[in-house]
Amino acid sequence: HPVVRIIFVYNNRLLLRLRNSNDMFYPNLWDTTISSHVRYGETMEKCLERLVKKALNFHPSEHVEYKSYYTNMIQAGNAAIYYYVIQLKTELNMEIDPKYGQRLKWWTVKQIDDNICSGVFAELFMGEYPYLHIKKILS
Repeated sequence: HPVVRIIFVYNNRLLLRLRNSNDMFYPNLWDTTISSHVRYGETMEKCLERLVKKALNFHPSEHVEYKSYYTNMIQAGNAAIYYYVIQLKTELNMEIDPKYGQRLKWWTVKQIDDNICSGVFAELFMGEYPYLHIKKILS
């Protein structure tokens, strides 16, 4: 199952989404800005573009950076995860399509660090969070 995961970053803060209560994988947990399975025959780039436009009404631009690929076991099976970062030049107040999440919130590194063991974050996000520090996306 190829999956695209996208995190928005601005001024050392992350835009996270609160997943829906009926979410198949991580109900009512904070996670990367947006993620979705890649459709059959769709490239990663087309999936990213479709997903961000549909879920956030945002048009990706040159700020999109492919960061990594890893595999992980999720409830649907073994997932091939393609991780992207969108570095914003200004803070945007976006709204998420209710199909993709309950709401969005900008989180500081301190807020995330203070809550990392509290059970409010999705397992995949907690695995990806240290990578953002290692790659100097966050300080």
